[in-house]
Amino acid sequence: MSMKLLKPLVAFVLAGASVTALAQELPLSGAAYRVAEQAYAAYARGDYAEAARQAREAVRLRPDVQRLHDLLAQSQARASGRGASNAPRTPGRATAAGTPRQAARRQAAAAAPVTQTPFEKGYPLATEAYASYYRGEMALAEQQAEQAFRIDPTQGTWAMLWVDSLEAQGKPDTALQALQTAVDLGAQNITDLEARKLRIKRAQAVAPAQAGYAAMMAFRPADAVAPAREAVALAPESASHRLLLISALMLDDQLEDAVQAATDALVQDSEDINALVLRGYLLQRLGRDAGANADFDRALAQDWLDEQQLHNIRLLAVDAALAAGDAERAGVLLGPMDANDEAVISRRTASRKRSLARELDATHFPAPLQACRDTPYGTQCEMRPADQTLDTPAARAYAAYGRQQWAEAITQAQAAVQAAPDDPAMQRLLTSTLAAGNAGQRAQAVQRLNTGLQKEPDNVDMLMQRANLHQRAGEAGLGLADLEAAAATGKAPPTIELDQAYARIGMGERGQASQQIRKSLERSERGELALTPEQRRYARSSLTELERRWGITASVGWRGARQTTATLGGAALSTPGDAAFSSVEAYWRPIAYQPNVELYARLTNVLYDGGGKYEALRNIDPCTGEDIGGLDDTRNGMTTRTATGWPSSIAALGARFRVPDTGLGFGIERRQFIGSANRHGGLYAQTAAEQCRLSATVGSGEAVQGRYQLDDAAGGWMTYVSYGWYHGAASSPDDRSWPSMQLYAQGGYAWSNNDADFRVGRVDFNGTQVQEVRSSGQLKRSQLFASSEFRFGWSYRPRTASDNWTINPFAVVGADWYRQRDRAEGVVYPDGSRQSFRLAAEDGDLALGAGVGIGVRRLFREDRLHGPRSSFDASVQYRFALNGDQAERNRGLFINMTLSY
Repeated sequence: MSMKLLKPLVAFVLAGASVTALAQELPLSGAAYRVAEQAYAAYARGDYAEAARQAREAVRLRPDVQRLHDLLAQSQARASGRGASNAPRTPGRATAAGTPRQAARRQAAAAAPVTQTPFEKGYPLATEAYASYYRGEMALAEQQAEQAFRIDPTQGTWAMLWVDSLEAQGKPDTALQALQTAVDLGAQNITDLEARKLRIKRAQAVAPAQAGYAAMMAFRPADAVAPAREAVALAPESASHRLLLISALMLDDQLEDAVQAATDALVQDSEDINALVLRGYLLQRLGRDAGANADFDRALAQDWLDEQQLHNIRLLAVDAALAAGDAERAGVLLGPMDANDEAVISRRTASRKRSLARELDATHFPAPLQACRDTPYGTQCEMRPADQTLDTPAARAYAAYGRQQWAEAITQAQAAVQAAPDDPAMQRLLTSTLAAGNAGQRAQAVQRLNTGLQKEPDNVDMLMQRANLHQRAGEAGLGLADLEAAAATGKAPPTIELDQAYARIGMGERGQASQQIRKSLERSERGELALTPEQRRYARSSLTELERRWGITASVGWRGARQTTATLGGAALSTPGDAAFSSVEAYWRPIAYQPNVELYARLTNVLYDGGGKYEALRNIDPCTGEDIGGLDDTRNGMTTRTATGWPSSIAALGARFRVPDTGLGFGIERRQFIGSANRHGGLYAQTAAEQCRLSATVGSGEAVQGRYQLDDAAGGWMTYVSYGWYHGAASSPDDRSWPSMQLYAQGGYAWSNNDADFRVGRVDFNGTQVQEVRSSGQLKRSQLFASSEFRFGWSYRPRTASDNWTINPFAVVGADWYRQRDRAEGVVYPDGSRQSFRLAAEDGDLALGAGVGIGVRRLFREDRLHGPRSSFDASVQYRFALNGDQAERNRGLFINMTLSY
């Protein structure tokens, strides 16, 4: 074949001279098809050497296809300069010129009936499209390539040319539609098409990702969320876009959504270590200890991490355990680490100091830092603890803040501001550290916020931070004003209504606060407001307390747990020996939504008294001082018993007031001695001299015996002050164990002044009464008392029981003290004289004991809007006496059971 014939070869084939042969050839497919398409494309753009190389490979794969041989020959000719023309020609574009033989062939082809395949029909348009593309005529190339592809949808390279033309015109959305159309019409290069779709979407994701990063750099995480979501939707395989979304949601306090974003990232890539670590942190922030521990353990189990990555993740896991108050887990995680590492040393110290779990926020439990660097494989990020950064004042401030070392944090934050006075992040850091300091430093923080809000009056973060500081200073009104201003911006978090409600509680606007809390909880029930478990739990318990109007408390105790309100009438604060008591109280809150004012009615009595032995008491002859024994026991002490059952009953009507947010309370009550045993008793003079003088009024072998009787209306008064402090009484439902402490103390004064009938009679040696004198007078009683109990222990929530069960082993120290002054006035003796004298009283100097015990608590009666409204408590403890004279009162077994409804 001459060189002149090579030039129009492809045109000859397409003109139909070999139509029959083409029709007999098997269609191209597979690798041969892809290589042939690449050869044609190279020829169209004038790269004849590449076209020859690809055509040669295509011929090797399909030597039976004549058109591949023709393409190879044409490509080789043009690559060597033979048959070259002024403009490149593509196979299939025949020139008008030609040899007479070629003209004859064209005439014969035109006269013969022609049956062309879709490829043959589309090929001329495809070659025109390639030519248009390389001439820069992208709109024309788009039209020609689309037409060619629609003629033969199996030709995926034509679809790619269509897409290339659209991209070159800046039409990525239309290009994506073209790609989908190509897939739907049956293009065979699915892998190439999907790869191109992925590349276009990645390119589209760049702009929203940049917008998200810009918002983050401007400290506007809320504005970064939407573009970050768009970037993830366009390029879901991009770990960096997902990390941006997680970070934006986290910094905007959308913690539940951030957890979901991290979970989605792990579904996309199960080995996304950053998403796993951040989800562990977020779950810990939400108080879900078990989930957080599982994520950190899973991260530490990855065998492809290097030593530094494992070191950082282990420290983050330790920080999470410390934040949860789980010193045991923190110690286990620190075990294999270098004991001389400063980060390890600081955390070992923290695990010893931080014995109490606290509500977590980004300040007290800072998020992991993202250390990112560019690599040949793209940007790579690693998670590091907040204190494992460059040794800068800011880093040291964050680290000290996380360790609750406020003074150090403030000092370092001040240095950070001096180093970068124009950096708003450093200014915010200083304000936050000052807000955690003492009263004077908090005042400085308020001044800084005042200055900042003058420049940015709608800055939600500053408004809410100042609101918090105002409330801590007892300025609830100012705090509420700031919260309302923040809400008015429309940029405040959805939970600001709850913050407003709590501020209203501080202002005494409890009715409106109750309505706001109820509304927030109802919105949460409908899925309109996302609340963390901790927020929901606190809101439910707050609503329960606000809406409570009445309650009943019943208790039964053994020995020293006797309530101080049962002291009048000769009953001591604690009882030496075996005794059981009961108390039932009903209370009512007369002011709606005001839990600090209560009216109550109480009934107390002694259920059982087995007798108590006072080793220090003796039966002594008042005139001689001789120990004469008797009184139903030996000379080793005196055994005493009190009345039991209804005769021991004392009723009380009273009112009490609690000082809000202090644990301090005051009360006063009127007491009625409804039990007969409280209205009569013996008259025993206080001094031995008086007792001897009374005995001397009768002859030898006789004695004076006196008694008193009060009328049915007898009673008295009592006023008291109480203080209660509890830590660890409540916990997150995810907590299985936590430290707990409680202190309860009460002190008061009880007094009565009742008309009394006195009977003084002489009895002989055999106890026979020989004379009795009756008189009317007054019996006056008064008593000062104080008692307290301090418990320190650890509470556990059994895994096999309801979350409302807790068990609390504890150590206990108990003390009580009282001083009683009784006086009988107007008593007539057998000799006719009228006397007034003080009665003997068993003054109780301090009785102190310590021991161990265990308590069980069950909460119940809760619903979707209210926390538990009732409880049952039981405790058993054994105390050892710590002082001598009153040892009997504060040692032995103590039991108490209380039902609050």
